[in-house]
Formats: sequence, structure tokens, C-alpha cells
Amino acid sequence: MNSKAILVAVFGAAFVLGAAGVFFGSTREGAAELFWISAFVGITLIFLWVSTDARERGYKRTAALNVAVIAFAAIAVPIYLYKSRPAGSRLKAIGGFVLAGLGYFAASFLGAFVAAIIRL
Repeated sequence: MNSKAILVAVFGAAFVLGAAGVFFGSTREGAAELFWISAFVGITLIFLWVSTDARERGYKRTAALNVAVIAFAAIAVPIYLYKSRPAGSRLKAIGGFVLAGLGYFAASFLGAFVAAIIRL
């Protein structure tokens, strides 16, 4: 699997998790379970993307970076992008990360919106 396919999986997961929130997140137990499932799926897919991207670019990740990606993805991924890209493309990569984050929220919102319409 390449890094672009993993990004598609990230957006697909966001859509599904947004829809699941409409159907299963209305109870206290359902909301808690959905939170942990979302966290696990998100962290796993982000780590998988970083691993695949690093392998595609021939970048050697440190153990500290691996732990940081799992614990603090919002900070560690831009650091990884900065270190793994050549000088002229660092800002573009970090901007892409910000846009991907916005896309994740948009996909989640769209999933919730579609589920809410279906639920009517």
C-alpha cells in the first residue's frame, strides 16, 4: 500500500466515524466507545502513513519520532515533514498536512450529515 492509498483510507475512516457518531454516539457508552475507536483508527492510520511515506522517501525514522507520532501526531507529523523534505518543498508539505487535517474534519462532517439524512 502506498502513502496516497493510506490518505484515502484516512478520509474514508473519517467519513465512516462521522456517520457512526450519528448512529451510535447518542448514548454515554456509545460516545465513549466511539471516541476510543476513533482515536485508535486515527493514530494507526497516521502512523501507517508516516511509515510508508518514510519508506518511499528512504528516510530513516528514529524510535523517538515513532513514539512522538503515536503520542503527539499534530506536532510530530509536521516535524517529520520538515525533516524528510528538501529545503524547497517543506512549506508545501506542511501546508498539505494542514489541508489534510481540514479535509479529515470535512469528511467526518459529511459522514455525519449523510447519516443524519438517512436517519430521518
